[in-house]
Amino acid sequence: MGIAARSDLSIDVKPGDGSGLRVAADGRALVIDFFASRRCSVTIGDLRARFREVAAAPEPRFVEIDPIEAMRVFIDRRLVSLFRSARPSLRMARGLLGRHPAVALDRPEAWLEFLERNPGRS
Repeated sequence: MGIAARSDLSIDVKPGDGSGLRVAADGRALVIDFFASRRCSVTIGDLRARFREVAAAPEPRFVEIDPIEAMRVFIDRRLVSLFRSARPSLRMARGLLGRHPAVALDRPEAWLEFLERNPGRS
């Protein structure tokens, strides 16, 4: 772990989910990255948002962005340009394993363009 690079990028939080994120984080940082896989000429992928204990950047490939209600936020540096154009927001989603942070994009087509430029990377 090293010193985190810094970006002025920020992520909106869906109304009413700010306190839910803070409670779920329980002092941990939010780390956002992605998964992409190419099979049979088709690329599929997903954005991943997880809470992790971190004192500095989780890995050199992450950059720290503006905090959300004092919660530190790190994103994979390959997502910076996507997030600038797609206008991401966070919300607490319900899944099979309970509530978890989820990323939504105001411009989801930017995600498809991102996958075309970054096939099969995680």
